[in-house]
Amino acid sequence: TDAVAGVAEALGHGADRLTLDAVAAEAGVSKGGLLYHFASKDALVRGMTEAYLRDCSDRLQDELAREPVGRPGRWLRAYIRARFNETPVSLELVAAFNVALGTDPALMQLILDDLQDALKAALDDGLEPAHALLIHMAVEGYYQTHMISGLPIDDSLRTALCERLLVLTEIDA
Repeated sequence: TDAVAGVAEALGHGADRLTLDAVAAEAGVSKGGLLYHFASKDALVRGMTEAYLRDCSDRLQDELAREPVGRPGRWLRAYIRARFNETPVSLELVAAFNVALGTDPALMQLILDDLQDALKAALDDGLEPAHALLIHMAVEGYYQTHMISGLPIDDSLRTALCERLLVLTEIDA
Protein backbone atom coordinates (compact mmCIF):
# COMPACT_ATOMS: atom_id res chain seq x y z
CA THR A 1 0.00 0.00 0.00
CA ASP A 2 0.96 3.66 -0.21
CA ALA A 3 1.16 3.75 3.58
CA VAL A 4 3.77 0.98 3.63
CA ALA A 5 5.80 2.88 1.02
CA GLY A 6 5.42 5.95 3.23
CA VAL A 7 6.85 4.02 6.18
CA ALA A 8 9.85 3.03 4.09
CA GLU A 9 10.37 6.60 2.94
CA ALA A 10 10.00 8.03 6.44
CA LEU A 11 12.37 5.41 7.86
CA GLY A 12 14.83 6.25 5.11
CA HIS A 13 15.09 9.75 6.56
CA GLY A 14 15.79 8.35 10.04
CA ALA A 15 13.86 6.66 12.84
CA ASP A 16 12.90 10.04 14.28
CA ARG A 17 10.93 10.75 11.07
CA LEU A 18 8.71 7.73 11.64
CA THR A 19 5.64 9.49 12.92
CA LEU A 20 2.10 8.94 11.73
CA ASP A 21 2.08 12.49 10.34
CA ALA A 22 5.35 11.96 8.44
CA VAL A 23 4.24 8.64 6.98
CA ALA A 24 0.86 10.07 5.94
CA ALA A 25 2.62 12.97 4.23
CA GLU A 26 5.12 10.68 2.46
CA ALA A 27 2.30 8.37 1.35
CA GLY A 28 0.09 11.23 0.23
CA VAL A 29 -2.81 10.16 2.44
CA SER A 30 -4.58 11.77 5.37
CA LYS A 31 -3.61 10.77 8.87
CA GLY A 32 -7.18 9.49 9.34
CA GLY A 33 -6.88 7.36 6.22
CA LEU A 34 -3.61 6.00 7.49
CA LEU A 35 -5.11 5.17 10.87
CA TYR A 36 -7.98 3.38 9.14
CA HIS A 37 -5.49 0.82 7.78
CA PHE A 38 -2.86 0.93 10.55
CA ALA A 39 -3.92 1.67 14.11
CA SER A 40 -0.41 2.51 15.32
CA LYS A 41 3.17 3.12 14.29
CA ASP A 42 3.94 -0.49 15.28
CA ALA A 43 1.20 -1.69 12.94
CA LEU A 44 2.79 0.37 10.15
CA VAL A 45 6.20 -1.19 10.68
CA ARG A 46 4.60 -4.64 10.84
CA GLY A 47 2.76 -3.90 7.58
CA MET A 48 6.01 -2.86 5.92
CA THR A 49 7.76 -6.00 7.15
CA GLU A 50 4.95 -8.26 6.00
CA ALA A 51 4.84 -6.51 2.60
CA TYR A 52 8.60 -6.97 2.20
CA LEU A 53 8.39 -10.67 3.11
CA ARG A 54 5.47 -11.15 0.68
CA ASP A 55 7.45 -9.43 -2.06
CA CYS A 56 10.45 -11.71 -1.41
CA SER A 57 8.18 -14.76 -1.44
CA ASP A 58 6.53 -13.65 -4.70
CA ARG A 59 9.94 -13.17 -6.38
CA LEU A 60 11.04 -16.60 -5.15
CA GLN A 61 7.82 -18.22 -6.44
CA ASP A 62 8.32 -16.57 -9.84
CA GLU A 63 11.85 -17.97 -10.01
CA LEU A 64 10.70 -21.43 -8.83
CA ALA A 65 8.21 -21.51 -11.71
CA ARG A 66 11.21 -21.32 -14.09
CA GLU A 67 12.89 -24.37 -12.57
CA PRO A 68 12.04 -27.97 -13.52
CA VAL A 69 10.33 -29.79 -10.66
CA GLY A 70 12.28 -32.63 -9.06
CA ARG A 71 15.77 -31.42 -9.97
CA PRO A 72 18.15 -31.18 -6.99
CA GLY A 73 19.15 -27.58 -6.23
CA ARG A 74 15.90 -26.20 -7.67
CA TRP A 75 14.99 -24.11 -4.63
CA LEU A 76 18.54 -22.78 -4.23
CA ARG A 77 18.73 -21.70 -7.88
CA ALA A 78 15.46 -19.82 -7.51
CA TYR A 79 16.65 -18.29 -4.23
CA ILE A 80 19.92 -17.15 -5.80
CA ARG A 81 18.15 -15.49 -8.70
CA ALA A 82 15.55 -13.86 -6.45
CA ARG A 83 18.18 -12.47 -4.05
CA PHE A 84 20.49 -11.26 -6.80
CA ASN A 85 17.59 -9.51 -8.57
CA GLU A 86 16.57 -7.43 -5.56
CA THR A 87 17.10 -3.68 -5.61
CA PRO A 88 19.46 -2.48 -2.87
CA VAL A 89 17.92 -0.33 -0.15
CA SER A 90 19.50 2.68 1.49
CA LEU A 91 21.74 2.16 4.49
CA GLU A 92 19.70 4.77 6.36
CA LEU A 93 16.53 2.76 5.77
CA VAL A 94 18.15 -0.44 7.00
CA ALA A 95 19.54 1.23 10.12
CA ALA A 96 16.24 2.88 10.98
CA PHE A 97 14.29 -0.29 10.28
CA ASN A 98 16.59 -2.28 12.56
CA VAL A 99 15.92 0.22 15.35
CA ALA A 100 12.18 -0.28 14.82
CA LEU A 101 12.61 -4.08 14.82
CA GLY A 102 14.51 -3.95 18.09
CA THR A 103 11.44 -2.62 19.86
CA ASP A 104 9.12 -5.42 18.69
CA PRO A 105 10.19 -8.99 19.55
CA ALA A 106 7.17 -10.46 17.74
CA LEU A 107 8.15 -8.67 14.54
CA MET A 108 11.74 -9.86 14.89
CA GLN A 109 10.39 -13.40 15.34
CA LEU A 110 8.48 -13.05 12.06
CA ILE A 111 11.76 -12.32 10.28
CA LEU A 112 13.62 -15.09 12.11
CA ASP A 113 10.87 -17.56 11.15
CA ASP A 114 11.24 -16.53 7.51
CA LEU A 115 15.01 -17.04 7.69
CA GLN A 116 14.52 -20.44 9.35
CA ASP A 117 12.07 -21.48 6.62
CA ALA A 118 14.62 -20.48 3.95
CA LEU A 119 17.37 -22.46 5.66
CA LYS A 120 15.12 -25.53 5.93
CA ALA A 121 14.20 -25.25 2.24
CA ALA A 122 17.89 -25.01 1.30
CA LEU A 123 18.77 -28.08 3.36
CA ASP A 124 15.82 -30.04 1.89
CA ASP A 125 16.72 -29.16 -1.71
CA GLY A 126 18.23 -32.51 -2.65
CA LEU A 127 21.89 -31.54 -2.31
CA GLU A 128 24.30 -32.77 0.33
CA PRO A 129 23.37 -30.65 3.41
CA ALA A 130 26.79 -29.03 4.00
CA HIS A 131 27.00 -28.15 0.30
CA ALA A 132 23.50 -26.63 0.35
CA LEU A 133 24.36 -24.72 3.53
CA LEU A 134 27.51 -23.34 1.93
CA ILE A 135 25.52 -22.02 -1.04
CA HIS A 136 22.77 -20.60 1.18
CA MET A 137 25.27 -18.85 3.45
CA ALA A 138 27.11 -17.39 0.45
CA VAL A 139 23.83 -15.96 -0.88
CA GLU A 140 23.01 -14.50 2.53
CA GLY A 141 26.54 -13.10 2.81
CA TYR A 142 26.08 -11.38 -0.53
CA TYR A 143 22.69 -10.09 0.55
CA GLN A 144 24.01 -8.72 3.85
CA THR A 145 27.06 -7.13 2.23
CA HIS A 146 25.48 -5.64 -0.87
CA MET A 147 21.82 -5.17 -0.09
CA ILE A 148 21.87 -4.31 3.59
CA SER A 149 25.26 -2.81 4.37
CA GLY A 150 25.32 -0.80 1.16
CA LEU A 151 28.84 -1.86 0.22
CA PRO A 152 29.10 -1.68 -3.55
CA ILE A 153 30.00 -4.75 -5.56
CA ASP A 154 31.17 -4.28 -9.15
CA ASP A 155 28.46 -5.44 -11.58
CA SER A 156 30.74 -7.85 -13.42
CA LEU A 157 31.89 -9.41 -10.13
CA ARG A 158 28.30 -9.56 -8.89
CA THR A 159 27.23 -11.35 -12.10
CA ALA A 160 30.18 -13.75 -11.85
CA LEU A 161 29.29 -14.53 -8.23
CA CYS A 162 25.66 -15.24 -9.14
CA GLU A 163 26.72 -17.51 -12.02
CA ARG A 164 29.24 -19.36 -9.84
CA LEU A 165 26.62 -19.97 -7.15
CA LEU A 166 24.19 -21.25 -9.77
CA VAL A 167 26.85 -23.67 -11.04
CA LEU A 168 27.40 -24.92 -7.49
CA THR A 169 23.72 -25.98 -7.31
CA GLU A 170 24.47 -28.42 -10.16
CA ILE A 171 27.36 -30.02 -8.26
CA ASP A 172 26.66 -32.19 -5.23
CA ALA A 173 29.95 -32.14 -3.36
